[in-house]
Amino acid sequence: MMSLERINDILNRLQAICKRIEHLEKNVEKLGIIPSPSSHLTPLDVMALLELPEDAHAVAMILLQLSEATEDEIIVRTEKPRELVLEALQTLMRYHYAGCRKKGNKTSYFVAETNDCM
Repeated sequence: MMSLERINDILNRLQAICKRIEHLEKNVEKLGIIPSPSSHLTPLDVMALLELPEDAHAVAMILLQLSEATEDEIIVRTEKPRELVLEALQTLMRYHYAGCRKKGNKTSYFVAETNDCM
């Protein structure tokens, strides 16, 4: 069994960790960065575009044209329902083809720069 003193010590350490996490989250918000699982994006090539589902392909093409766009801008250009656009963006981010950053209240999405001519 653990002593009461040891339990209090663990509790204090956990509270300190929580405060540190909150501090880091505030700094991330101030910088306008939404962390992604990978700091490196994979450039979209022709084969990758062909293998994507139709909605993700359409969204990827918009992002390639605009370099960066908000969810609303993508919805207007693709004329697809919000749910499909969000799912497509999540697919692109899951495969590390797209990233996002927060600007005020809006989130903008972008793809890696490519050297290929499309």
